[in-house]
Amino acid sequence: MCPCTHTYTDGELKLQRAVLTHTLQELLDELMVQKHWYRDRDDFTVTLQATPLIRGLSSQTGKPIGEFEASKRTDELMLQLWKNLLQPMDDQHIPDHKKNILTLQCPTEDRPFLRTEFNTPSSHHRNADHFIQTHTGTELPCEDRSPSSSIPTSVHELRPADIKVVAAVGDSLTAGNGIGSSPNDILDVLRQYRGLSWCIGGDGDLTTVTTLPNILKHFNHNVKGYSLGVGNQDNPQAFLNQAVPGATSPDIPSQVRTLVTKMKNDVNINFESDWKLITIFIGGNDLCAYCENNLLYSVENYVGFLKESLDYLQKEVPRALVNLVEPLYITPLREMHMDASLNCPTWLVNMLCPCVVMPEPNSEALQILETVNRGYQRSLHELIDSGRYDTQSDFTVVIQPFLRDIALPRLPDGRPDRSYFSADCFHLSQKSQTLMARSLWNNMLEPVGSKTSSQDFNSAFDLKCSTNDSPFIRTSKNSDYTYSAPSSKTDPITNRGSDFSCNILAPSDSKPTSADTVRPSDVAVLSYVGLNEESTELSTVLSKLTELVTLFNPGLVTPISEDKRIPQFLQHGTLVDQANELSLYLQSNKQGADENQDWKLVLLFVQLDRLCACEQQEQISSLLKQLVEEVDIAVQLLHSQLKKIIVSVALWDGGLNTFQTKMCPCTHTYTDGELKLQRAVLTHTLQELLDELMVQKHWYRDRDDFTVTLQATPLIRGLSSQTGKPIGEFEASKRTDELMLQLWKNLLQPMDDQHIPDHKKNILTLQCPTEDRPFLRTEFNTPSSHHRNADHFIQTHTGTELPCEDRSPSSSIPTSVHELRPADIKVVAAVGDSLTAGNGIGSSPNNVLDVLRQYRGLSWCIGGDGNLTTVTTLPNILKHFNHNVTGYSLGVGDQNNPQAFLNQAVPGAKSRDIPSQVRTLVTKMKNDNINFESDWKLITIFIGGNDLCAYCENSLLYSVENYVGFLKESLDYLQKEVPRALVNLVEPLYITPLREMHMDASLNCPTWLLNILCPCVVMPEPNSEALQILETVNRGYQRSLHELIESGRYDTQSDFTVVIQPFLRDIALPRLPDGRPDRSYFSPDCFHLSQKAQTVMARSLWNNMLEPLGSKTSSQDFDSPFELKCSTNDSPFIRTYKNSDYMYSAPSPKPDPITNWGSDFSCNNLAPSESQPTSVHMLRPSDIQVVAALGDSLTAGTGAKSNSILDLNTEYKGVSWSIGGDQALETVTTLPNILKKFNPDLKGFSKGQGQLQKGFNMAVAGAKSLELPAQVQALIKAMKENTEVNFESDWKLVTIFIGTTDLCNYCYDQNNLSPKNFSNNLMLTLDMLYKEVPRVLVNLVDLMQVDVFKTVKKDTLGCSLQQRVSCHCVINPANNAPEIEELKRINRNYQTEIEYLISGDRYDGKEDFAVVLQPFFHYSFIPQTGLGEVDTSFFSADCFHLSERAHAEMAIGLWNNMLEPVGRKQAYNNFTHDRAKIHCPSEASPFIFTKANSQAAPPKTTVDPGSITTISATILPKCSTPIPVWVPVVVGFVSLLAGIIICWLIMSAVQRKKSKKSAKAAHNKETGF
Repeated sequence: MCPCTHTYTDGELKLQRAVLTHTLQELLDELMVQKHWYRDRDDFTVTLQATPLIRGLSSQTGKPIGEFEASKRTDELMLQLWKNLLQPMDDQHIPDHKKNILTLQCPTEDRPFLRTEFNTPSSHHRNADHFIQTHTGTELPCEDRSPSSSIPTSVHELRPADIKVVAAVGDSLTAGNGIGSSPNDILDVLRQYRGLSWCIGGDGDLTTVTTLPNILKHFNHNVKGYSLGVGNQDNPQAFLNQAVPGATSPDIPSQVRTLVTKMKNDVNINFESDWKLITIFIGGNDLCAYCENNLLYSVENYVGFLKESLDYLQKEVPRALVNLVEPLYITPLREMHMDASLNCPTWLVNMLCPCVVMPEPNSEALQILETVNRGYQRSLHELIDSGRYDTQSDFTVVIQPFLRDIALPRLPDGRPDRSYFSADCFHLSQKSQTLMARSLWNNMLEPVGSKTSSQDFNSAFDLKCSTNDSPFIRTSKNSDYTYSAPSSKTDPITNRGSDFSCNILAPSDSKPTSADTVRPSDVAVLSYVGLNEESTELSTVLSKLTELVTLFNPGLVTPISEDKRIPQFLQHGTLVDQANELSLYLQSNKQGADENQDWKLVLLFVQLDRLCACEQQEQISSLLKQLVEEVDIAVQLLHSQLKKIIVSVALWDGGLNTFQTKMCPCTHTYTDGELKLQRAVLTHTLQELLDELMVQKHWYRDRDDFTVTLQATPLIRGLSSQTGKPIGEFEASKRTDELMLQLWKNLLQPMDDQHIPDHKKNILTLQCPTEDRPFLRTEFNTPSSHHRNADHFIQTHTGTELPCEDRSPSSSIPTSVHELRPADIKVVAAVGDSLTAGNGIGSSPNNVLDVLRQYRGLSWCIGGDGNLTTVTTLPNILKHFNHNVTGYSLGVGDQNNPQAFLNQAVPGAKSRDIPSQVRTLVTKMKNDNINFESDWKLITIFIGGNDLCAYCENSLLYSVENYVGFLKESLDYLQKEVPRALVNLVEPLYITPLREMHMDASLNCPTWLLNILCPCVVMPEPNSEALQILETVNRGYQRSLHELIESGRYDTQSDFTVVIQPFLRDIALPRLPDGRPDRSYFSPDCFHLSQKAQTVMARSLWNNMLEPLGSKTSSQDFDSPFELKCSTNDSPFIRTYKNSDYMYSAPSPKPDPITNWGSDFSCNNLAPSESQPTSVHMLRPSDIQVVAALGDSLTAGTGAKSNSILDLNTEYKGVSWSIGGDQALETVTTLPNILKKFNPDLKGFSKGQGQLQKGFNMAVAGAKSLELPAQVQALIKAMKENTEVNFESDWKLVTIFIGTTDLCNYCYDQNNLSPKNFSNNLMLTLDMLYKEVPRVLVNLVDLMQVDVFKTVKKDTLGCSLQQRVSCHCVINPANNAPEIEELKRINRNYQTEIEYLISGDRYDGKEDFAVVLQPFFHYSFIPQTGLGEVDTSFFSADCFHLSERAHAEMAIGLWNNMLEPVGRKQAYNNFTHDRAKIHCPSEASPFIFTKANSQAAPPKTTVDPGSITTISATILPKCSTPIPVWVPVVVGFVSLLAGIIICWLIMSAVQRKKSKKSAKAAHNKETGF
């Protein structure tokens, strides 16, 4: 019912909503009073709920609630509704720290009834006191009101009378909301009294209305630009008052652009010569919303938006002085809503400004708000003090600070004076606006550095006048003000060159006789052994390595063919078979290599996927030895058959996907965490065994022309060597680059780390040979360290004495968990990860392979091996109190071993695995010889280490919220299902000290193994942002558990409680006497814990259990010996909150929900080209003037914002990913909204719904590729007919995405929808654009994999029925049906056809045309929730069309693809919510990437020459040659030019005739289809 709402901003809608809600509430209240609550008999009455129920606004925080928090929101609304039904309870009955907690109010003895107006009267008609009538006119005492004798050319010599134009931008305070409203007419606050606005209004004159323009009229009665009357910013009378109610700093750039356009288009303004006074005042609404989005409204963004606006004014507006009014100090406003006698509509302001009004006094939220408020003020000063806006004589910006320390005006009795405010106690009345106008005027005449910064509104003050000595409006220059020094800037970039060069390319002067002096350029033959047909990624790596080595020796001989294929004989058979085949191949001399003289480099790969961890450890050890023996035989064969050869042995780990499918029938029974641990340990063990082989065989060095080296680190597919994060299978190009560089680096003599600057260590770099290290590495020119065994463990007694004398149980079985003695415990149980499963506890110091063994009987909290004198565990302690305790684990084995019993911990487990572990545990307890109802149970939960280890890989899944959510689910289940239980919730350890174990080389820890197991902890640089984030999350895990337990959630039953045991909170590494970490506390992998550490943990847990809450040990010193504690006669019980007399504290506030799918924008390089580019390869984002799109329902926006199947067919074109332009980027993420940041005048985007505002969105729902040519025809016609588009000169960006409908209908029409026809339709489309449309860049978006839609399930009518209708050929067949496999093949063929179509030079003939394949959808995957289910928030109501959230992610994917070089574009979708994912063009690469400009793409960073070089588009070292590279180019060019001139002289006459004919033909040419 509101067709006009799309014309309002969010801020305007928010204000309207709040005011209308309040007004209706007041009218209903008046009705109740008038009708006396319809109370003409005792059995009928009516009440009015005291506060409205507001959907989408939290009654606790005032913050918007996302649509996905329905359960929580309905709980809040229900509680609010319930509370309003009851007789109200006095606020003092609720402790202050619990006022914001979600609580259920109960009837009390003194207030037991439902509320009526007669048992609990309410107050009504809370009208404001009558405003104190204050004269709002002003006298101007200034006598000299004359202008300058001639129009000044300098802004620093500007008199008030010289001002000819006034203008303003801002929010509702400048728009004038409620200025003229009567005291109690809140509805009238929606009226914008622009004519009364303090800095821009022009109603009346100065005797009745004090505004800045009315003052200026006394100096120049012809001043223009001021606003009159009432209306919004589009009203003609608003003129140059472009302020918008509800505006925040992100809105100012667009307001400024509109303002400038209006000034330029006004015939009454001489834009070039008239002096303009522009006032900017913004920031109040930013502060009001800061707690809702602290990133968007950060200090940096605030000043950034102001900077963008001021930069634009400086560039576009001549002769202007800008009044930049400092944002007011806003927190005093709170007092208006804390004094009930003022009768202010507080809940209305809770809606408008929750972040200011709602925080508790002295709260952290309030302190943050004040810090940000001062930050806004400070940041403006820093911006202006930089001198940025004093580089032109006719432009400056002056900060006017009169509101910096504003105080509330007060009544004689000390209360705030409400007469200064409008009816809502938020906006300002004319009385305040009068004082603001006077203050602004006076600030303008005060010198910079001495301006009033705290205007007292209680005291009368007059207008100031300029003097003969200072007749000008004051600026920095005419105030003799010196700006403070800005922060030091980084050195400017002086060139765009690259340090990408390997200088030592020449081969040795004579062929080396020793393998130790072979340079890369000396290698004549490069080959490989150890591949198989499935080593596709490894083959790609080797192809790239071959290309690199060829640059050192262009005559390199290799078995790899020109089409980069590895011959079959190197992909079949065993290592020995392949070594033999290679020897025969090289001896045959088929490619001209000299077998006796040429040096050969052979890479021998040992593939880990030949191993399987299903067998027992003894069998695994045997398999490893067999594999090493095979390597030995293969090397010996090469040694006997070939001369002059270096063999480099490398361990290739094909990754989990391969590992799970190779020879391992049991892998489906393992969790991901178990497989990861197995993989890491087996990789390390095999690497160590190969190293032992090399040492034992002396690197096969019995002659100088043969040696073997072992690559120092294995090549691990799926693990980034730079970040430690898993690499998706769709980042093949990037991953193979990394692996190739790692392989290459391991071939060379190593370079000292100090040669690489710290800040560049994680950059993808190509290492070059250096003068002091020019050779391929061998064990003799660069010895390595071997057999880095751990020091022998210091033998420590792992038993414990129990000093407790009283070990008796309670006299009768207790019924309360708070009266539970240790001897009352009959059952122990535990869940967790490998630390509880017992991995490596009993391993010998150097047996890393044994870490796979789970020593459950030694586990600290659940093991029961031996007794307390030899093995210290919690069960062994409890056996001394009750020798019949049961549930503990024994011996060795996994969680399914009968001896594991109630130890259900799983190696590699994370918090998300705990709910399933708990369910399994409860089932086992119920089915065992346990008296489930009456036996007391002690359950220990310890989890979180692996979450932290993987946090950087998936910050959403392993977020603090998800961590505590999974624990809450587990504890809720235990509370519901398990009677008589005490849960030990062990706080997750402080994990970062573990890093030190892997930073001290003397400890000989297997660090790269930990890079696999725990990359997010081990790999971040010291003091890095990644490490700071990790520590914050670590502390967040700990804090969140406390908040959960402190809520009292698990203390509602007498027989159940949860107690946090915090002894690991601030753990420090135990140390040796020399200060180094003591490795004896760790297993051989330096990650899991030895029995020594487990002993200390068991003691610490026991002692924590006997310590009262609030006084528990939270930092156990492992270095200092300590004894077991005992309960006392006074405190004989295991301590709980109740028997500790402990009071829980209030929980912390929860984070804000997501309210829109907008994005944050941080790009600074927004400038267009200096002149309009003529080449598409030099096109910057700011150069794009027109956008357009072709495609199907996805581009049409079908169902993008639908909530039910009823509006599925609605086309929400305004949010379409590639062409929509609704609102702004901050709330709607689309490609045009991103581009509008670069060019606000962008044209062509679609808005709203349907066809009326579709712009150049020519997509049609249900369209197939066959219909694309018709869409192109319509597009060309629309562009030519659009008067705002210069068809010939405007640069156009056209996005094409098609094919989904073709595939969805393929089973019906296979001939017409074949891949070849699909390709032909695309070709016709591109041909038409190529021939008919000048200056165009085409984004051809790769087709997605449609079979993934089969995984999208939801139990709704739309998903079960409509999805099948939408895409029958994909959804209907069974998952493994032949039809689906065929469709997958066709899908891939479609993708191949697209690539083939544009891979050639068909569209390379014009400098103003390019087609770029954007492949972010090439490998499609469906995002999942933290619970592993498909996240249906990315889909519309039919589970097929995409939602606005998915459109936003697609827009980001497309934009980021545009900024990635061709050949290195991300080829998969990364659908994770992050407002900061938008990439920015760099100064080095400012252009949108095309095939042409990707070939010479400058690197992102550079490094010192001769050491490390950055990978650019192609890895091409610059070879040193005696002839400069430019010489042949110049010679060729001169020769060509000479030929052209000669031809021109001979044929000039003929050419002139042809030119005339061509010109005539061009004139008559028309577009045809």
